[in-house]
Amino acid sequence: MKKILTSAIVALALPLMAAVYSEQPLINGWNIFATNGTPAIVGNSNILYTYIHGEVFNSLNNNNGNTNSVAPEAIDSTGVPVYANANGDIVANATIHYYLGNTNWIPLVLTNSQGQLYVSSTWPLNTAQYPANMYPATTNVYPRIDASGTSTATFNFQRGWSANGAAGTPIIWDSVTNLFTFGVSTAGTTPVSGSTNLPTAFLQGAQYIRLHSISLSASNTIVNQVSVGQWKP
Repeated sequence: MKKILTSAIVALALPLMAAVYSEQPLINGWNIFATNGTPAIVGNSNILYTYIHGEVFNSLNNNNGNTNSVAPEAIDSTGVPVYANANGDIVANATIHYYLGNTNWIPLVLTNSQGQLYVSSTWPLNTAQYPANMYPATTNVYPRIDASGTSTATFNFQRGWSANGAAGTPIIWDSVTNLFTFGVSTAGTTPVSGSTNLPTAFLQGAQYIRLHSISLSASNTIVNQVSVGQWKP
């Protein structure tokens, strides 16, 4: 009995581990230029987007200011892990957050007295990364977005798991890319934001999830960010 009471007292004395909210981006930066022509698909080259330092890149293309270096991918092919709650159950309220149409998030590129290109300090995302003025920048520019154009942006997602169940091993992704999909109505250059919960059935058996593709039904738009929000123990 004494041992049981002692164990109970120790258990009560231990601090409870509070869950921590995590927001994980599915884009390697911001501002994917989505068109009604070619869908933006994970692993594809020449997807126009803004990298974390403010450089405007064409994904996986040799255009990042150094002829010996290739720009990173636009959609993160590694995906994000799916967390379980304190009871070991997959969190059923993991949520996809999306933000579209804010052209103010597109960096403004300037030239200093030495002829170097850099991103203006007025860029709303300027404080996110070093250096202060986001040098260097690129000469790539975004096409004009029709302020009155409307469309439907469709997002498709995939589930993945490690080859031997351990972190750090190759991830195998579902062959079917539309096991979870949803559409968002765009409104030209008027920002549109929102969220949608990931279905429990989709999360079952998944270690990772990733954005597979974005397609537009009509007018082009800017997909500023897509991310996964979830609580982890």
